Amino acid sequence: MSHPARSAITLAVLGLSAMAAQAQYQLDVYAPPNNLAVLGMSSGGTAGVSYGSAGNMLLDSATGTFTPIGGNSAANGFSGMPGISGNGLMVAGNATAANGYSQAATYNVATGTWTTLGSLGFNATSVVYNGIRQQSAATAISSDGSTVVGLAYFNTTGTTGTRQHPVVFRDGLTIDLNPTGTTQTGRALAVSGNGNVVSGYASNSGIGTLWTWNGASYVASNPMIANPNTGTMINVQASALSDNGVWAAGGSVNGLATNYAPIGTFPTITFSPATLWNTETNTGILIPYDHVIDTTGGPDQILNMKTSVAGVSNNGTVIGTFDQCLSCATSITQQDTWIYSSETGVTMSFDAYLGSIGQGLTATQHVWGLYGMSADGSAISGVYFDSATGQSSTFVLRDISAVPEPGTWALFALGLPFAAWRRMRSKAAQA
Repeated sequence: MSHPARSAITLAVLGLSAMAAQAQYQLDVYAPPNNLAVLGMSSGGTAGVSYGSAGNMLLDSATGTFTPIGGNSAANGFSGMPGISGNGLMVAGNATAANGYSQAATYNVATGTWTTLGSLGFNATSVVYNGIRQQSAATAISSDGSTVVGLAYFNTTGTTGTRQHPVVFRDGLTIDLNPTGTTQTGRALAVSGNGNVVSGYASNSGIGTLWTWNGASYVASNPMIANPNTGTMINVQASALSDNGVWAAGGSVNGLATNYAPIGTFPTITFSPATLWNTETNTGILIPYDHVIDTTGGPDQILNMKTSVAGVSNNGTVIGTFDQCLSCATSITQQDTWIYSSETGVTMSFDAYLGSIGQGLTATQHVWGLYGMSADGSAISGVYFDSATGQSSTFVLRDISAVPEPGTWALFALGLPFAAWRRMRSKAAQA
C-alpha cells in the first residue's frame, strides 16, 4: 500500500503462541502539509475524522486522503469534536439547523448529508462563530452509530449568560444529563459502543461523572480514587470510555498530584497523573508513570507536568500524552506520550512501544501527541516531530491482522511487547 503523502511500513508477523492469532502492523504516515490530527477512527482504522479550515474532514486510509465533508468545524471556533462510528458510515460533528443555529449533527457517508440533532432550546446569543450562533455540539458517537454525546447551551430563570450542559442525543431526544435547574457547566465526552454508558463531567470543577442507562434514564455516579499519600478520596476525570463500557480513563487530576523535591538547581516537579476506573468493580488506580519522570535533570524534567488520555480499549489499555510545561519554556520535543496495559500493569513511552513491535522511529523522531483509538482497539493515531526537518507528521498505527480473535484485539497483543520490555529493564537494573 502506498500513497504520495504516506509511507506505509508492514512488519513481520509476531507469533504469540501456537494457539494465538498472528499479528501484523502497519504504520501509515501522513507527511506535511497533510498532517491533520486524526481525532476518531472506525474499526480497523480504515476511516478517520479530523477538522480543518474547510470544515470537518473524512480520512480514507486506503488512499491516504482527507476529504472535506462540510459542517461547522471546531477549527472555526465551534465547540465539540468530530467522531466516527465503528463501521465508518456515520460521522458526528456540527452543522447549521433550519433555525440558523449550529447544532450537534450526524453525517451520513453514503448520502453525503448532515442531519442536525436538536438542542435544549436556548438561543446562545453570546456564542457566535462566523456569524452563526451555536446551540449544541457533538463530542463523540457510539460505535454502533445510535447515540451521540456532547453539550447543549442552557439558561435557567434568573441567571445571566449561558451554561453548557452534558447531553445525549438518543432515539430522537436531547437528554439533559445535569440535574433540573442547575447552573453548573459540564459536557459529555465519551460514550460506549451501544450508548448505555456515558462519561464526562457535570460541574464547573470538571469532576468526572459516569452516566449509566437503566432502560428509562441515565443514572449518574462519580468515580473516586484515594490519594496514595493522604488517603483522601478524590474525584477523578472520565474523559475516555472503552467500547464495552467497562473502563473509564482520565487525566490531569491535581488532587492526586505528586510533588517532587528539587534536584540540584532544577525546580520542583508537580505531576498530575492519569487514572483508570473499572465500572463493573467500581475500583480505580493511578496509572504508573515512573518511566516518564526524569529526576536526574534529563529532558523530561519540566514543571507542572499534566497528563491527558486519548483512548482506552476493552482490555484496559490506555494511551495518552504528558502535556507541555505550563510555566516554563519548553518545546514539543519535551512532550511525552505513553501507553499502559492493565493486564501487565506496565506503562511505556510510546516511542519505546513502537520500537518493541518493530515500528521504531528514527533517532530524530519523537511521538509528542496521541489523539485517538478506534472502538475495537486496533488503531491508534498521533503526531510525531522530526528534529531533523523541524516538521510534525500525523500517523495511524494499525493492526491489520487478517483474522483477529473476536473481542480480544488486545491492542496489538500488548502482553508480548510489554513482557519483553519489562524483562529488558529488569536485566538492565541487575547489571
